[in-house]
Amino acid sequence: MDLIKIELKGLPQRLFLSGLYDDIDGFRLVLKEKIKDKKSYILKFDGQIAYRNVNESERLKTLNDNKALCEDHTFFYTRKSNFISWIIEESYDIVSEDEVTHYLLATPEDIIEIISLEEPTLEIINL
Repeated sequence: MDLIKIELKGLPQRLFLSGLYDDIDGFRLVLKEKIKDKKSYILKFDGQIAYRNVNESERLKTLNDNKALCEDHTFFYTRKSNFISWIIEESYDIVSEDEVTHYLLATPEDIIEIISLEEPTLEIINL
């Protein structure tokens, strides 16, 4: 998997997952620089097709195969991955490789992956 770093203006390099929501308001991740911070970074994915979240300690092969995930950076994407191939196969090619992106967030505790038709939007909230 060839990961490319995503730099979003206003989004710090290293973040913790505070919440993952998939409800009537859509799919979104709530991230924080420190777990008890009042400032939250909300990444909303309007076109997500699939997602998965696995504790990073159970993704040792992924971490070993993708050294970028061990750096002080959280947000990546790729256009070719086993996850994309699986979605294409499961959909009987209704979804095509050139219309989806595989986003990956590597936090100190989680690896969250999202297959989406659209880029996410970022909202910053200060409580």
